[in-house]
Amino acid sequence: MGLNTSPNVYLLKPGKGKAPQMLYQSQSAVKQNIAKHMMFLHAMSRCDSTSYLYIQGKTKFLNTVSNYPDLEETVGKFWEFWDPLAQPTAIAAAGEKFLVALYGANHLTTSLNALR
Repeated sequence: MGLNTSPNVYLLKPGKGKAPQMLYQSQSAVKQNIAKHMMFLHAMSRCDSTSYLYIQGKTKFLNTVSNYPDLEETVGKFWEFWDPLAQPTAIAAAGEKFLVALYGANHLTTSLNALR
């Protein structure tokens, strides 16, 4: 699975109220380091086969990865899911670390239980 890197892919943001609709080229819509994690962000932030997290919009998922550069390695661990030899505990730990950051915990918080 990968992203389409063709420069001919465009995204349409519908207008709302007095704001006009906008057309973006896919490569310029997000930072390059974020683009490689779009499948993860899509799956975590409500694709058709997952439920959503309470009061967490798609933009917040994108901003979380952008604002916490150390999460890039963590998010990258989700690709291990496709590896038949991947350790489920490593994938779960990566997901937990991302969710802790998503809900705004400080860097000392290491688990969702501690965040509660």
